[in-house]
Amino acid sequence: MDMTTELLSTENATSDRLEVDIGFAIFLPIFILVTTVMNLGTIIAFWKMPSLREKPSELLILNLACSDIITGVFVLPLASPLYIIPNQWPFGEIGCAIWIFSVDISLHGTLFALSTISADRFLLVYLEYPQYIKNVTRKGVYKVIAAGWIFTLITAVIEMACWEKAKGLNDVAGGIDYSKICLSPPRRVRSFALSFFFVLYVCPVILVCTLSVAFLYQLRLRLKKTTAMTHELKESSNARGNTATCTSHSSDTTERSTEVSSAVSSAPNEKPSSQQVATLPNRKTGSEANVRNRYIKPGITLIGLVSAMAICMLPYIFYVFYSDIAAAHGECDNCSNPDLIYGLILMQFCNACLDPFIYVLTRRRVRKYYQTCCKRQSAY
Repeated sequence: MDMTTELLSTENATSDRLEVDIGFAIFLPIFILVTTVMNLGTIIAFWKMPSLREKPSELLILNLACSDIITGVFVLPLASPLYIIPNQWPFGEIGCAIWIFSVDISLHGTLFALSTISADRFLLVYLEYPQYIKNVTRKGVYKVIAAGWIFTLITAVIEMACWEKAKGLNDVAGGIDYSKICLSPPRRVRSFALSFFFVLYVCPVILVCTLSVAFLYQLRLRLKKTTAMTHELKESSNARGNTATCTSHSSDTTERSTEVSSAVSSAPNEKPSSQQVATLPNRKTGSEANVRNRYIKPGITLIGLVSAMAICMLPYIFYVFYSDIAAAHGECDNCSNPDLIYGLILMQFCNACLDPFIYVLTRRRVRKYYQTCCKRQSAY
């Protein structure tokens, strides 16, 4: 009876694994296609629509799309065998190093891009708009983007440089079978793994979250200030309108009434100053509405991007903390489980797929570009 039960459980486990492999075989090609096409579409939209590049800060969105497309073009295709064919890695140790290098460039580049977007949005609401325009220049944005890619490249090269040395530091790092799995030897060394994890994952995530919260707080203050200014303008215009009405009905003709009548000489049958004053607050109100849109729309995009990052990347961060603490107490049976690690890494890659949909939902010009493309395709 025990032998029969064991055989049944083995068959069930094999069947479940086969279903998972089939699911990955169907899901991954779709995932790769959507990630690549959507991010490529965003890049082409920025290239073909100069209006998307009017503000220097918009280039930060383009930078994030360039980082995400690396996931669709290099990272996910190389990672496909890990998810479709269990316990087999066809590319050997060199292929594993190339894949780890592309993962570092993509994920760390994405986190740096999100950090720059969060910092830009915070400056947008913290500084007065003329001062923001003066400080956030196109040249400065180019320098920030270049610095981010250089830093990301240096960190990836450091991990590759420590690849061989890490193999001799412990049995786990030195005993990786590159015909079955692909793991980074430096990431199996606790001191190296924690330092890299803290610098390249924890610090950017904390920075993004902190700047996002600060942005929401400053946005609240900015909108309050805008509302107060609008009320003040309305009260001032009403007071001017009442004063002007009284003056127009007075019997004495003074120098002030002469000025008012001459200002509206084109419409002598109307009350002169009421039309003149009403025009000013309408323009002011429209201007204040534009100011609100100037801050709210970028805020919605930021909230969407940060939410996607939190959903996709925080589980991996929590897992690393948990596995390190549990391993120190000898209570972690799955700390080196490749399936769990690969699953959490794949979840991080989902961030590259969600970002372009956030652009479409929150940015009218990007949405308009995709609508134009769809209309052209339907016309054919």
